[in-house]
Amino acid sequence: CKESIDIAIEVFKIKKELMNIQSLRFAKQTPIDINDKSKRAPPLWSLDNLPCCIGIVGLNEAVQVMCNEQIHESKKSHKLAVELLVKLQIEVINGAQKAGFKIAFARTPAETTAQRFAICDLKNGYKEIAKKYIKGNIEYALNNLGEKDLPIFYTNGAMISNDANINIFEKIKLEEHAFSAFDGGNIFHIFLGESNPNPEGILVLIDKIVNKTNIKYFAFTKDYSICRECNLMQNGLIEKCKCGSTDITQFSRITGYIQAIKGNKVSGWNQGKIKELEMRKKYNGDEV
Repeated sequence: CKESIDIAIEVFKIKKELMNIQSLRFAKQTPIDINDKSKRAPPLWSLDNLPCCIGIVGLNEAVQVMCNEQIHESKKSHKLAVELLVKLQIEVINGAQKAGFKIAFARTPAETTAQRFAICDLKNGYKEIAKKYIKGNIEYALNNLGEKDLPIFYTNGAMISNDANINIFEKIKLEEHAFSAFDGGNIFHIFLGESNPNPEGILVLIDKIVNKTNIKYFAFTKDYSICRECNLMQNGLIEKCKCGSTDITQFSRITGYIQAIKGNKVSGWNQGKIKELEMRKKYNGDEV
């Protein structure tokens, strides 16, 4: 990881040099103040204040490789996850100081990266190790490595495994540590599926998350579907509408935002994210 961070910083330096020699006139202009012609506005954009970002994918699998347990499976594995995050955070901070510009440490959005890294590992020297820990349909992937879109992935960022069978409060305890290590970009997911929790219960949970945990950014996600024939919206990911139409567009949170999963004339999610969606632990009203 240290070597990867050093390489990323060298790429950032090259990128900044290229951006600095480009004109970008619209961003660098300093218009005259209409109320005082002796003053000019600051430029809209400044290269000096533009931070770079280094993110991670697959902390859960990295821990699993090292101690044969996922983050949620033992105190030892969770402790190792925290130690790895802190070490990476320190390396990014040190790298930024040496480079002389801002570098943020974050969880990558990973709409495609979680899948891409898994596919790359099956195609390079890590195949024999990686195939033991990659999530999804590994058997199909191994038999179809010529395809670009495969139903495999690594767990995003510092999250626990999507199918970890634990309650929401245990999930909070295991994931809240990441918010101290990351500068931003991290999110705590509460997947509700199609359930309709009591609003008062949701409010109580929000109060606890905000006031009693280190979680700074979180989202409740309900899956839903819209029929393009009759425009009926229904809870859950359905294949056929009550009107009989199969022209259905399904929606859920891909990572940080809601996006159509699949449907006619919809590009949708890649197969890795769809497989992750199938594995997600859903919390019903009683659990929340």
